[in-house]
Amino acid sequence: MRFVSIAAAMLAAFAVPAALPAASPATPACPDVEGWTLTGQPMTIDSGLHLQFRCVFTQPGRAEQASFDAFWRTPATRDVDVDFHECGKAPSGGSYYRDIWSGKAFVQIEYRVGGGNANAAVFQAERERLDRAALQLMAATEPLAKPCAKQAPAAKDTTRPAVRVRGVRGPAATAIAFPFSVADDSGRVNVVVTVYDGRAKARALLRKKLGWLRAGAHTAHLRLASRGAHVWCINAADASGNAATACGAVVIT
Repeated sequence: MRFVSIAAAMLAAFAVPAALPAASPATPACPDVEGWTLTGQPMTIDSGLHLQFRCVFTQPGRAEQASFDAFWRTPATRDVDVDFHECGKAPSGGSYYRDIWSGKAFVQIEYRVGGGNANAAVFQAERERLDRAALQLMAATEPLAKPCAKQAPAAKDTTRPAVRVRGVRGPAATAIAFPFSVADDSGRVNVVVTVYDGRAKARALLRKKLGWLRAGAHTAHLRLASRGAHVWCINAADASGNAATACGAVVIT
């Protein structure tokens, strides 16, 4: 999960500070390392959904430095963009460094001793203290990171819209009001109105797309030239493809 190399991180630490972002990223707290003193200001590298946080410690009269890096992915990261094998991954390391991974969130802690000629010796001598500090940094970072638990898929919408129409009567070749109402748990539906010739609904006299409408009462104004008794219908479909139709009588005089 490491996305910024140690060398790049150290160069960034000495670079000229860039303009501060509008909102500072969330950061954990530097751990307490017994026998070591925090040096300078902690460094944060924000790459959007990936963040790195670094703390560096020194001891009087010693060239070797202890550094701790926390790498984590923010909760906004999608499941498809992460490797769930990283959660609870087995620790790894060498004579002067160690990497540990959280089993609760997408967090990696890398801690090491560098900058001197006795890095491995100092790391091994201070190992117990460094281990405790690394676990402390892990605990401080986990609440800021994406949890290891996969996000539950959104429940599929299977509810059809509700549609109501009323009988209509009016003179031919004039604008006639066709009142109807629609409702859906999504709040809006795609509506089509159709007027059929006669009552068998075998042939459409008119079909008009009314588009996406909010739930509630609406009125379509239509002109029909064919006198007699007909049927008109409202079909409403939501974004999930659930659809419903309601029909009523229309008499054109």
